[in-house]
Amino acid sequence: MNKLLVVLLLNLMFGVASAATFEEYPDSKKTPGDYNTQFNKDKLCSHEVHTGDFRDVSQSKAKAVYASYGINYADHKNYELDHFIPLSLGGSNKTTNLWPEPHHPKHGHGSLDKDKAEWNLLLRVCHNEITLKDAQKIITTGWVQYFEKMPKKKKHK
Repeated sequence: MNKLLVVLLLNLMFGVASAATFEEYPDSKKTPGDYNTQFNKDKLCSHEVHTGDFRDVSQSKAKAVYASYGINYADHKNYELDHFIPLSLGGSNKTTNLWPEPHHPKHGHGSLDKDKAEWNLLLRVCHNEITLKDAQKIITTGWVQYFEKMPKKKKHK
């Protein structure tokens, strides 16, 4: 049975408000997610630490990740080479944590929405509202549903 059809059927059976698309999550066999064990909440919430300080993805590694997903690297402008578990929440730079996430998928939410969910989760971790482990689990199992339930900023008139 088609993987997307199975996901849709399970979501309907269990009453999930919206079905995540295959474009919203990476292939779990290629990108299950991976943690950098040297980072804890205190270090990640420190104003002295920036993800750019420990981002380490070479162009050859990026090209290999795109190739593993069958995407020509020349099309990388349409994607973000995303850390499934974001660096800001203790993710690693290993290929098992990288995937080409569409900026604007045909269906569902893209990289900009996931970035907003990641930022919101980091703020909640740093304010002791949720644990780092819970934030990581939300990203890998339900960031779409989390994003859809996040309070949206009101626009000024």
